Amino acid sequence: MTISLKELEDLNFHPTHEWVDNGGTIKSRTVPGHHANARSSSPMVYMWLTPLDRNHETFRLLYVGKAGAGISRRNVQHEGGFKNSDTGRKNQELIRQVLSTGTPVLIYSRISDRLSILGQVIPVYSAEEEALCERFSPEWNRAQFAVGAKERPKSNRPPISSEGTTAMTPMTGHLSDFDFSRLARADEIYSFIEAIGQKDRDQLARLLNWAFDIQQQYRLEQKVVLGFTNHPRGYNGIPMLVFAQYGNAGMAKPHSWMVRIPLRSDDKYPLTVVLPKRLISHHVNQDQIAEGQDSNFRPLDLADFLSDPSKYVQLPAA
Repeated sequence: MTISLKELEDLNFHPTHEWVDNGGTIKSRTVPGHHANARSSSPMVYMWLTPLDRNHETFRLLYVGKAGAGISRRNVQHEGGFKNSDTGRKNQELIRQVLSTGTPVLIYSRISDRLSILGQVIPVYSAEEEALCERFSPEWNRAQFAVGAKERPKSNRPPISSEGTTAMTPMTGHLSDFDFSRLARADEIYSFIEAIGQKDRDQLARLLNWAFDIQQQYRLEQKVVLGFTNHPRGYNGIPMLVFAQYGNAGMAKPHSWMVRIPLRSDDKYPLTVVLPKRLISHHVNQDQIAEGQDSNFRPLDLADFLSDPSKYVQLPAA
């Protein structure tokens, strides 16, 4: 399917990045004069496009996607997926094939609209992605994962381990597919899982099972929250899966949160869990944790935490 520059402008899409072949690895880089969307962490939808003429008046529309925490973060997730998921590797090869013809693969994005639904103002980027796919039929889009409704077919889902556990005991057991239906805003979680390696997936599954046990014991709810501050270094502004008690306005009640799982894992800042200082165990040594500025901390060694969470947190009576 093709799309014109005028249509892109009418839909408020702007160029931010392009995919380039960096020694056999596909990487994103900002385009000259890139739009402010490149730096925004707002929810967006985006397109991968390749021009059909010298003046970039008409484009071949390759792919449409959504970016819950901004296009730059989503690009990083795609780069991880190029290494760690079957779908990502296929997309990387498709991009490489286009680049080999001497034509660029550009990334255009738009900040999603927000609507008031049932008293909540929410970004509608998932609906916008679906609408764009219906209108333009992008070439490379596959079956999309729908939150809480349909699961992506197992053959397309990255395998992660889901190991049985009790709240404060070592987590061991057999490997199986994780139940995505238990996750709030599962599309954001799925995008994160798609970008990380198998070791991180195994640890994330164990961490999620522990957190779900906490949720059940203390009657908590979970949701993905964008853009926390005052967390341990490297984890500010990162979407987090938060387990807490929530009020009617959708905000966490004071002093009710018990677990926050940042959706970040890279060479500099690995997968971790953020915990409230009010629950810190007396067994913890200062050299085992990194503290935030707002009465929270994270274990420096997630594997050690998962082997026995009670070394780090002391839970109150349920």
